[in-house]
Amino acid sequence: MTRVINIRSAMDYDIYIGRPGKGQEGKLGNPIIIGRKCGCGEWHRDGGSTLPCYRKYLARRIANEPAFAELVKSCHNKTLACFCVKGVWTYSPEISPSTYICHGQVLAQVAAEAHQMDTVLAKIKLETMELPKPSKEWLEYWAKKEQEFEEETGVDPFSQEHWDAKLKQSLREKQGHLCTICHINPVAAEQGFDTCESCLKKM
Repeated sequence: MTRVINIRSAMDYDIYIGRPGKGQEGKLGNPIIIGRKCGCGEWHRDGGSTLPCYRKYLARRIANEPAFAELVKSCHNKTLACFCVKGVWTYSPEISPSTYICHGQVLAQVAAEAHQMDTVLAKIKLETMELPKPSKEWLEYWAKKEQEFEEETGVDPFSQEHWDAKLKQSLREKQGHLCTICHINPVAAEQGFDTCESCLKKM
């Protein structure tokens, strides 16, 4: 689980997410400052009002900077430290973002979303992996079988003639069989069905 704590609490933390200063790089700090004009054109009067813009800021950098995207993802299931929250706040997807007061809460949410997306993409990649190619022995075996069939019958096993012959054989085998539904009338073998014409009309 991802937690956000107040750095003044003296609790242990994994990643500092405040602004640069006091020896900290502050790569994940909120660049939007209260009381100064924001890139959105507004003047934010409190920390909560900056959060939608901070989310857009994260999204833009994640989309354009792979290293920054990895930094955000690394926040998932970590303890993040800044100056806003009181005590300890634990991320849950069931908590409404409308209750957030700290950019760390937005960061925790975005990190969880990025982690989930990575999981989905990994699953898609696994499901669409190229199937292993057949072995040389397997190919040679079936090439030999096809050659034997063609020499014995004089028919290419992949030709339309071969499949027409297989269909005629199947129809001959069905001739005289009773309908699998009513068990009274003979099957409509010419049409390739296992049912009679009467039952076909009712379907």
